[in-house]
Amino acid sequence: MVKLNEVAAGAIIKFAGRDWVLLNPSEGYLMAKTSLITRNVYSNNDEIYFAPQRPGSLAYYLNNDYYNSLNSQERSVIKSRTWGISLISSAEGGYGQNTPTLNNSQMRSKELEKTVSAPIGILSISEWWKYSDLYLRSGGMNFKDNSFMWLITPYSVDTGLSGYYWAIGFYSSGEKARAYFSATQTARVTPTLTLDPNVTILNGAVTYNFIPTLTLNSPTDNVTLYETNTLNIEGYAADADNGNIVNARYQLNGGTIRALATGISTGSNTIPFNKQLTFRGGKLYDGDTAVTDELAEGVAHQLKVWSEDDQGGKSPEQLRNFYVVPNRPPALTIDPFATKSDLINADKVTISGTASDPDGNTVVVSYKLNKGMSTEVYRGKDGAWTFDLSLKDLIAGENTVAIEVVDSYNSKTSKTLKLNKNRVATPLLTSEVRYKIDPPSGTAKGVLLWVQRDVGLTVTADISMGLKNEQETYEAMTLTNTAPVSSGVVEDEFVFEASAEKDNIMLKLTLSRESADVNDAITLISGVLS
Repeated sequence: MVKLNEVAAGAIIKFAGRDWVLLNPSEGYLMAKTSLITRNVYSNNDEIYFAPQRPGSLAYYLNNDYYNSLNSQERSVIKSRTWGISLISSAEGGYGQNTPTLNNSQMRSKELEKTVSAPIGILSISEWWKYSDLYLRSGGMNFKDNSFMWLITPYSVDTGLSGYYWAIGFYSSGEKARAYFSATQTARVTPTLTLDPNVTILNGAVTYNFIPTLTLNSPTDNVTLYETNTLNIEGYAADADNGNIVNARYQLNGGTIRALATGISTGSNTIPFNKQLTFRGGKLYDGDTAVTDELAEGVAHQLKVWSEDDQGGKSPEQLRNFYVVPNRPPALTIDPFATKSDLINADKVTISGTASDPDGNTVVVSYKLNKGMSTEVYRGKDGAWTFDLSLKDLIAGENTVAIEVVDSYNSKTSKTLKLNKNRVATPLLTSEVRYKIDPPSGTAKGVLLWVQRDVGLTVTADISMGLKNEQETYEAMTLTNTAPVSSGVVEDEFVFEASAEKDNIMLKLTLSRESADVNDAITLISGVLS
C-alpha cells in the first residue's frame, strides 16, 4: 500500500469502476483511459465556456449526473480543480498538425485569463501538449475510427468568438490531429479529475484508506549516548480516517519491532508517544528489559519509527542514526612487591598501587584476604592507594589478596596478588623482654629489682624513667649482687635511682645464652619502688 503521490506518472489507477492514467502524481491528477460518453458541449452556441452550473451542458452532466453517480467514498477523495478556459486561437494552439505559436507556459498563462473550478473536467489544450505523450504511452486514446474527443478550451478563429471547442482525434487516414468542432456537434468525452494525493493505492486501486502519518520530534539525528544517557523517542501518530486503530512502532538496528503507542483515530486527533530508553552497560534498556544487543562504539546505529493502521496503511519510516560511547572499565595497577625476610608476626607488609577511570568516574578500591571480608582502602577520582597486611593475619603457605576497583556505574577491574608466608625457625641466643611498671602512688624515683634465673642464662637490666608522652630513654641499672637461691638458680639484684619522681617507667631485660642447647630461663621477678 502506497500513497497516490508515490506512484509513478503514467501508471493505471482503478477508480470508480474505470481505468485512469495518472498524469501528475503530486497533484493526484488523472484522466480516464477511455471515453465516458459521446455528446455535445452545448445544445446551442449561445454559451462558449465550460459552465458546470448550466443544465443540459457537458459541464453540468460531468459535475452533476456523472459526479452524483459515484458513491460517497469515491466523491470524498475527489478534490475540486481549477482549469484555464480562456479562448486559444488556431495558430496559438497548433491547429491540425501545425506547430503552435505559443509554448506550453505561454499557452497556460493565456488559458488562465479565465478559469472555472469543478470536481470533474476535461483536458485543456495546454494540458494536452504537456501530457499527451504520457497519456498515449499508457494506452489512452486507443480509438482510430475518425473520431475526436473534446478539450475544455474554447476555439477562436480569426473572425472572433464562434462557439467552437478544441478537440483531439484522428483523421480517416489514421493521422492524429488537433481540430475544432462546434459546441453543438458530438465528440468523445474523456473526463479528468483530481484525487487527494494522500489517498492510498493497493494493487493499483484506490482503497479509500488514508495512510497514517507520523511526526518524530526526538531524537535528533546523530546523537551520542554515554553511560546512563537516555534515547528519548517522542512524537505522535495521526490518521485522517475516523475509527482506524493506529499503532506507532519502533525498531533498533533491524531487530525486534516494538510498540510505542496505540490509539483510535477520530480523523483529527493525534496519538502521542514518549519512550525513554536508557543506555547502560553497552545496551539500551526499556526499564529493566534490554532492547538491543551490545552496541559497538564508533559505528552508526539506526532507530526506525513508523505508524500503521488496521487497514494495512503504513506511514513512511522516520530514520535516526545515533552513536554510543560505552562505559569503560576502570584501570588498576599494583606496585612491584619485593620478597621480604627476617619478619616476625608483629611486622606488616605494605601493598600499594594506583586506580584511574578513563571516563572520569569516581572509583572505589577494596581488597579481600583469602576468604575474608572486603575492605575499602580508597574512594575518589584517579589516585594512589595503599594498605597494610599484618603478618599474623597471613596463613602459612600461599595467601590470596584480591584487589578490585569499581566505578560509579559498577564497572569493575580486579587483580589477584599471591603472597607466600614461609616460616623460618632460627634459634635466638639473645632476646629482649619489656615490662611497664605502674607505681601504686603514681610516681617513683628509685627502683630495686631482683631477678631469679637459671645459672646458664645471663640477664642485664635497663630502665627508662620519664614522664607520660615522653620518648623512652633507657639507662643501665646497676648490678649490686648475685647470690645463690637453690640448686642451679641464682638471684641478681639491680638498682637505679632517677633525679626526680617519674610516672612513665619501662623495664627492659636482655637475656643471653651461650648456645641454642641452653634452655635456661627466668624463674621470678620482684622488686621495690621508692
